[in-house]
Amino acid sequence: MEDKTLVFESEKQAKGFTQIPNHILLDNEIHYRSRLLFAVLLKYAWDNRQCFPGQTRLAEDIGVSQRSIRSWLSELERHGLIGIKRRGLNKTNVYIIKDLWAGIRSDRKQVSGQKQNVTSGQEQNEASDKEDSVEEDSVEEDTDIYANEISAVHKHWLKKLSDVNKAKLTARQKKAIAVKLNKWPKEAIAQAIDNYNEVYRSDYYYSHNFTLYKFIKQKNGAPRFLPGLHEEYDGDIYKDYQEYKKKQANKNGKVRTRKVRK
Repeated sequence: MEDKTLVFESEKQAKGFTQIPNHILLDNEIHYRSRLLFAVLLKYAWDNRQCFPGQTRLAEDIGVSQRSIRSWLSELERHGLIGIKRRGLNKTNVYIIKDLWAGIRSDRKQVSGQKQNVTSGQEQNEASDKEDSVEEDSVEEDTDIYANEISAVHKHWLKKLSDVNKAKLTARQKKAIAVKLNKWPKEAIAQAIDNYNEVYRSDYYYSHNFTLYKFIKQKNGAPRFLPGLHEEYDGDIYKDYQEYKKKQANKNGKVRTRKVRK
Protein backbone atom coordinates (compact mmCIF):
# COMPACT_ATOMS: atom_id res chain seq x y z
CA MET A 1 0.00 0.00 0.00
CA GLU A 2 1.45 3.37 -1.03
CA ASP A 3 2.18 6.03 1.54
CA LYS A 4 -0.17 9.02 1.58
CA THR A 5 1.35 12.00 -0.21
CA LEU A 6 -1.14 14.59 1.01
CA VAL A 7 -1.99 14.73 4.71
CA PHE A 8 -3.31 17.19 7.27
CA GLU A 9 -0.97 18.38 9.97
CA SER A 10 -3.88 18.64 12.41
CA GLU A 11 -6.39 15.87 13.08
CA LYS A 12 -8.97 18.56 13.89
CA GLN A 13 -8.54 20.08 10.45
CA ALA A 14 -8.96 16.63 8.90
CA LYS A 15 -12.52 16.55 10.24
CA GLY A 16 -13.45 18.99 7.51
CA PHE A 17 -15.78 21.97 7.29
CA THR A 18 -19.49 22.64 7.07
CA GLN A 19 -20.88 25.25 4.71
CA ILE A 20 -24.14 27.10 5.27
CA PRO A 21 -25.76 29.31 2.60
CA ASN A 22 -25.32 33.01 3.34
CA HIS A 23 -29.02 33.78 2.93
CA ILE A 24 -29.66 31.47 5.89
CA LEU A 25 -26.56 32.41 7.88
CA LEU A 26 -27.61 36.08 7.79
CA ASP A 27 -31.38 35.58 8.16
CA ASN A 28 -32.22 37.43 11.37
CA GLU A 29 -35.80 36.13 11.31
CA ILE A 30 -34.29 32.82 12.41
CA HIS A 31 -32.65 32.84 15.85
CA TYR A 32 -28.88 32.42 15.70
CA ARG A 33 -29.03 29.32 17.91
CA SER A 34 -31.42 27.66 15.46
CA ARG A 35 -29.03 28.56 12.63
CA LEU A 36 -26.22 26.86 14.55
CA LEU A 37 -28.36 23.74 14.89
CA PHE A 38 -29.09 23.87 11.17
CA ALA A 39 -25.34 23.91 10.45
CA VAL A 40 -24.92 20.79 12.63
CA LEU A 41 -27.71 19.05 10.71
CA LEU A 42 -25.98 19.97 7.44
CA LYS A 43 -22.75 18.50 8.83
CA TYR A 44 -24.43 15.14 9.44
CA ALA A 45 -26.29 15.22 6.13
CA TRP A 46 -23.16 15.94 4.08
CA ASP A 47 -21.08 13.43 6.04
CA ASN A 48 -23.48 10.56 5.50
CA ARG A 49 -25.76 11.75 2.66
CA GLN A 50 -28.66 11.29 5.08
CA CYS A 51 -29.48 12.49 8.56
CA PHE A 52 -30.28 10.28 11.57
CA PRO A 53 -28.80 12.06 14.62
CA GLY A 54 -31.02 11.83 17.67
CA GLN A 55 -31.93 14.80 19.84
CA THR A 56 -29.62 13.47 22.55
CA ARG A 57 -26.66 13.53 20.16
CA LEU A 58 -27.55 16.98 18.84
CA ALA A 59 -27.85 18.31 22.40
CA GLU A 60 -24.43 16.86 23.27
CA ASP A 61 -22.86 18.33 20.13
CA ILE A 62 -24.05 21.87 20.91
CA GLY A 63 -23.98 21.61 24.71
CA VAL A 64 -27.63 22.42 25.43
CA SER A 65 -30.73 20.61 26.68
CA GLN A 66 -32.88 18.34 24.52
CA ARG A 67 -35.79 20.70 25.16
CA SER A 68 -33.81 23.51 23.50
CA ILE A 69 -33.05 21.24 20.56
CA ARG A 70 -36.77 20.48 20.15
CA SER A 71 -37.59 24.19 20.27
CA TRP A 72 -34.98 25.06 17.64
CA LEU A 73 -35.97 22.15 15.40
CA SER A 74 -39.55 23.44 15.51
CA GLU A 75 -38.36 26.89 14.47
CA LEU A 76 -36.36 25.46 11.55
CA GLU A 77 -39.43 23.49 10.48
CA ARG A 78 -41.65 26.60 10.72
CA HIS A 79 -39.25 28.51 8.48
CA GLY A 80 -39.29 25.77 5.88
CA LEU A 81 -35.63 24.79 6.21
CA ILE A 82 -36.25 21.22 7.34
CA GLY A 83 -38.94 18.58 7.31
CA ILE A 84 -39.24 16.11 10.17
CA LYS A 85 -40.26 12.51 9.54
CA ARG A 86 -41.13 10.87 12.81
CA ARG A 87 -40.43 7.12 12.72
CA GLY A 88 -42.08 6.05 15.93
CA LEU A 89 -41.18 5.05 19.47
CA ASN A 90 -37.47 4.62 20.30
CA LYS A 91 -36.42 5.56 16.77
CA THR A 92 -34.58 8.74 15.81
CA ASN A 93 -36.36 11.18 13.53
CA VAL A 94 -35.35 11.71 9.92
CA TYR A 95 -34.58 15.37 9.20
CA ILE A 96 -35.14 16.35 5.59
CA ILE A 97 -33.04 19.29 4.42
CA LYS A 98 -35.31 21.32 2.16
CA ASP A 99 -34.19 22.87 -1.13
CA LEU A 100 -32.16 25.80 0.21
CA TRP A 101 -32.44 27.88 -2.95
CA ALA A 102 -36.16 27.54 -3.61
CA GLY A 103 -37.25 31.02 -2.62
CA ILE A 104 -37.99 30.00 0.95
CA ARG A 105 -38.43 33.52 2.25
CA SER A 106 -40.71 34.73 -0.57
CA ASP A 107 -42.85 31.60 -0.30
CA ARG A 108 -43.10 32.05 3.45
CA LYS A 109 -44.16 35.70 3.07
CA GLN A 110 -46.72 34.82 0.44
CA VAL A 111 -48.30 32.19 2.69
CA SER A 112 -48.21 34.62 5.62
CA GLY A 113 -49.92 37.28 3.49
CA GLN A 114 -52.64 34.88 2.42
CA LYS A 115 -53.35 33.93 6.04
CA GLN A 116 -53.58 37.60 7.02
CA ASN A 117 -56.14 38.24 4.27
CA VAL A 118 -58.54 35.61 5.61
CA THR A 119 -58.29 36.36 9.32
CA SER A 120 -59.37 39.39 11.29
CA GLY A 121 -56.96 41.46 13.35
CA GLN A 122 -58.49 40.11 16.55
CA GLU A 123 -58.09 36.52 15.33
CA GLN A 124 -54.45 37.21 14.45
CA ASN A 125 -53.75 38.62 17.90
CA GLU A 126 -55.44 35.64 19.57
CA ALA A 127 -53.46 33.21 17.41
CA SER A 128 -50.22 35.03 18.22
CA ASP A 129 -50.99 34.99 21.95
CA LYS A 130 -51.79 31.26 21.82
CA GLU A 131 -48.56 30.54 19.93
CA ASP A 132 -46.50 32.49 22.45
CA SER A 133 -48.30 30.77 25.36
CA VAL A 134 -47.48 27.35 23.93
CA GLU A 135 -43.87 28.41 23.41
CA GLU A 136 -43.65 29.76 26.95
CA ASP A 137 -44.73 26.37 28.26
CA SER A 138 -41.82 24.73 26.41
CA VAL A 139 -38.97 27.14 27.22
CA GLU A 140 -38.57 26.63 30.97
CA GLU A 141 -35.08 25.21 30.50
CA ASP A 142 -34.28 27.93 27.95
CA THR A 143 -34.62 30.53 30.72
CA ASP A 144 -31.42 29.03 32.13
CA ILE A 145 -29.68 28.97 28.75
CA TYR A 146 -30.65 32.60 28.10
CA ALA A 147 -30.13 33.71 31.70
CA ASN A 148 -27.52 36.36 30.85
CA GLU A 149 -29.47 37.68 27.86
CA ILE A 150 -32.73 37.81 29.86
CA SER A 151 -31.02 39.73 32.64
CA ALA A 152 -29.48 42.14 30.12
CA VAL A 153 -32.86 42.86 28.50
CA HIS A 154 -34.47 43.44 31.92
CA LYS A 155 -31.67 45.77 33.07
CA HIS A 156 -31.82 47.69 29.79
CA TRP A 157 -35.55 48.25 30.21
CA LEU A 158 -35.11 49.50 33.77
CA LYS A 159 -32.30 51.81 32.69
CA LYS A 160 -34.47 53.41 30.03
CA LEU A 161 -38.07 53.02 31.19
CA SER A 162 -38.29 52.22 34.91
CA ASP A 163 -40.49 55.33 35.34
CA VAL A 164 -42.96 53.82 32.85
CA ASN A 165 -42.90 50.29 34.25
CA LYS A 166 -40.63 49.14 37.05
CA ALA A 167 -40.74 45.57 35.81
CA LYS A 168 -39.81 42.69 38.07
CA LEU A 169 -37.95 39.70 36.66
CA THR A 170 -40.61 37.11 37.47
CA ALA A 171 -40.72 33.57 36.08
CA ARG A 172 -43.41 34.67 33.62
CA GLN A 173 -41.28 37.60 32.52
CA LYS A 174 -38.29 35.35 31.96
CA LYS A 175 -40.32 32.94 29.83
CA ALA A 176 -41.74 35.75 27.68
CA ILE A 177 -38.25 37.11 27.01
CA ALA A 178 -36.86 33.63 26.34
CA VAL A 179 -39.55 33.01 23.71
CA LYS A 180 -38.50 36.13 21.84
CA LEU A 181 -34.78 35.37 22.24
CA ASN A 182 -35.52 32.22 20.25
CA LYS A 183 -36.59 34.54 17.43
CA TRP A 184 -34.72 37.82 17.84
CA PRO A 185 -31.15 38.71 18.89
CA LYS A 186 -30.75 40.40 22.26
CA GLU A 187 -29.39 43.48 20.47
CA ALA A 188 -32.59 43.81 18.44
CA ILE A 189 -34.75 43.77 21.58
CA ALA A 190 -32.51 46.41 23.18
CA GLN A 191 -32.78 48.60 20.06
CA ALA A 192 -36.58 48.27 20.07
CA ILE A 193 -36.57 49.41 23.71
CA ASP A 194 -34.34 52.37 22.80
CA ASN A 195 -36.64 53.35 19.94
CA TYR A 196 -39.76 53.11 22.12
CA ASN A 197 -38.02 55.22 24.77
CA GLU A 198 -37.18 57.86 22.18
CA VAL A 199 -40.72 57.99 20.76
CA TYR A 200 -42.37 57.96 24.18
CA ARG A 201 -40.34 60.91 25.45
CA SER A 202 -40.73 63.02 22.32
CA ASP A 203 -43.58 65.43 21.52
CA TYR A 204 -44.86 62.91 18.98
CA TYR A 205 -48.48 61.83 19.47
CA TYR A 206 -47.63 58.32 20.76
CA SER A 207 -47.59 57.96 24.55
CA HIS A 208 -48.79 54.42 25.31
CA ASN A 209 -47.42 53.05 28.61
CA PHE A 210 -46.15 49.53 27.97
CA THR A 211 -45.15 47.07 30.62
CA LEU A 212 -42.00 45.13 29.76
CA TYR A 213 -44.04 41.92 29.62
CA LYS A 214 -46.52 43.27 27.07
CA PHE A 215 -43.86 45.12 25.10
CA ILE A 216 -41.97 41.85 24.65
CA LYS A 217 -44.93 39.47 24.31
CA GLN A 218 -47.38 41.34 22.10
CA LYS A 219 -46.73 41.61 18.38
CA ASN A 220 -47.92 45.24 18.52
CA GLY A 221 -45.18 45.95 21.08
CA ALA A 222 -41.51 45.70 20.14
CA PRO A 223 -42.20 44.95 16.42
CA ARG A 224 -43.77 48.40 16.01
CA PHE A 225 -40.52 50.05 17.05
CA LEU A 226 -37.96 48.09 15.02
CA PRO A 227 -38.27 46.99 11.39
CA GLY A 228 -37.70 43.31 10.70
CA LEU A 229 -39.22 41.80 13.84
CA HIS A 230 -42.67 41.18 12.41
CA GLU A 231 -43.89 41.43 8.82
CA GLU A 232 -47.26 42.98 9.68
CA TYR A 233 -45.98 45.94 11.70
CA ASP A 234 -42.34 46.15 10.58
CA GLY A 235 -41.45 49.10 12.83
CA ASP A 236 -44.38 51.22 11.59
CA ILE A 237 -44.58 53.56 14.58
CA TYR A 238 -40.85 54.25 14.61
CA LYS A 239 -40.81 54.78 10.83
CA ASP A 240 -43.67 57.30 11.12
CA TYR A 241 -41.82 58.98 13.98
CA GLN A 242 -38.70 59.32 11.84
CA GLU A 243 -40.76 60.99 9.11
CA TYR A 244 -42.25 63.30 11.75
CA LYS A 245 -38.77 64.24 12.95
CA LYS A 246 -37.70 65.14 9.42
CA LYS A 247 -40.73 67.38 8.92
CA GLN A 248 -40.21 69.08 12.28
CA ALA A 249 -36.52 69.57 11.54
CA ASN A 250 -37.40 71.28 8.28
CA LYS A 251 -39.81 73.56 10.11
CA ASN A 252 -37.97 74.34 13.31
CA GLY A 253 -34.42 73.11 12.87
CA LYS A 254 -34.84 70.59 15.70
CA VAL A 255 -37.42 68.42 17.44
CA ARG A 256 -38.53 69.29 20.97
CA THR A 257 -38.12 66.29 23.23
CA ARG A 258 -38.56 65.49 26.86
CA LYS A 259 -35.36 64.39 28.51
CA VAL A 260 -34.35 61.01 27.10
CA ARG A 261 -32.53 58.66 29.46
CA LYS A 262 -29.00 57.91 28.30
